[in-house]
Amino acid sequence: RIFEIPINEFIFEIKNINFENLSSLQSNFEHNHELQQLKIQFNELITKLKESKKVVITQTNEAKTKNVELTNLKNELEKLVEAKEERLSENMTLLKEEVKGHKRTEEKLQLANQHKSEFLANMSHEIRTPMNAILGFSEIVNKQLHDKTLKSYMESINTSGKTLLNIINDILDLSKVEAGKFHLEYSSCPIKNLTDDIDSIFKSQIENKGLDYELLIEADFPPVLIIDQIRVRQVLFNLIGNALKFTFKGGIKIEMTSKCIDKKSKKYDVNFSIEDTGIGIPPNQIEHVFEAFNQRSRQKYSKFGGTGLGLTISKQLSLLMGGELRAESILHKGSTFHFSLKSVEVGSSSQSEKERRNEKVPNISFDKATILVVDDIKINRDLIQTFLAEHNFDLIMAENGEEAIALTKKFQIDLILLDIIMPVMDGFSATKFWKSNEKFQNIPIIAVTASAMKEDHDRIINICDSYLK
Repeated sequence: RIFEIPINEFIFEIKNINFENLSSLQSNFEHNHELQQLKIQFNELITKLKESKKVVITQTNEAKTKNVELTNLKNELEKLVEAKEERLSENMTLLKEEVKGHKRTEEKLQLANQHKSEFLANMSHEIRTPMNAILGFSEIVNKQLHDKTLKSYMESINTSGKTLLNIINDILDLSKVEAGKFHLEYSSCPIKNLTDDIDSIFKSQIENKGLDYELLIEADFPPVLIIDQIRVRQVLFNLIGNALKFTFKGGIKIEMTSKCIDKKSKKYDVNFSIEDTGIGIPPNQIEHVFEAFNQRSRQKYSKFGGTGLGLTISKQLSLLMGGELRAESILHKGSTFHFSLKSVEVGSSSQSEKERRNEKVPNISFDKATILVVDDIKINRDLIQTFLAEHNFDLIMAENGEEAIALTKKFQIDLILLDIIMPVMDGFSATKFWKSNEKFQNIPIIAVTASAMKEDHDRIINICDSYLK
């Protein structure tokens, strides 16, 4: 009664304790000190459990809140990811379309470039063909004229024809540069040949205009350079011609200087300066004069003329040759154009002398020969016939490759002068027939064509024995 009943009550109360019910023990153990102490300790434990429960509940609520927030964040993230994926998919679609568009544009550009090249080739051929006749016949007629007035008229026709041909060449050259079809041809160039050309063309013109003329060459300037002499000459002639056009008093000075940059490989930087005392260029227009079809502001076309292409082509050519072209000018006092070439190889005098000897045209008398002239344009055939009339040749004429092949089967031909672009059968097809046939393959074939594109030259020179344009 003293121990068992209080303990059973104590056990009963303890059994009723759970997480939801953390009530303190109410049993009274007044006469049992040990049980009373156990009760006190148990109630303290319950008190701590209550506190822990509060903490757990608080933490659980916070965890639930965090979980809700995380769930919301997860949902938002999933939405963002979906939106990103959707945008990425849209962007990929747009990118694919853009790539397709770029490919179509590239194909169009390639096609346009191809058409441009074909246009250049056709223009080159179609324009040069009548120009060859104009220049050729004017030269022939001029030799046969004795009346001074008529000779002066014919010389004017020839000079105008050459001027027109130069303008055409400028336009074609610029187009070839833009189309990436321009090619340089390097060879040894004696500087004396270059200066002699400048003197012969410009010295008398400059002096006849009442201007002073100076051509100064630095003492150490290399006597022979490995350059594309045709293009270097073209740039210099453009610059000197411009100086002559815009200078009315004072003079023109041409100066050539060089600097050795590698003694072992004999490479030099060379500079050509053309200085004039002409009308000058305003500072804000110096760069614009190098733009195509552009001239100095307020420049009177009726007074000075010009296409505005000379400086543009000169600039492009200088860049293609690894150099530069720049200008300095003071308005009403004059301009200086600096044309420089970088890292130019120096050639040997013996090499240039050998090339010069090879360029000499000896006085040749021809043996009796039968020449087949093949050209679809009658004027061209007539021109060749007129040029060769004084020599001991029998000339046979054909209008296309098919007709020419028939004539080689009929006559003993010693030489074929062959146009390339012809109807019915072109020069390429005819040449392939002759070169593949043992009976005709030893007949020399010289292509005579107005085609001036580099790829045409390469194709022609690979099958013909020589090439005249």
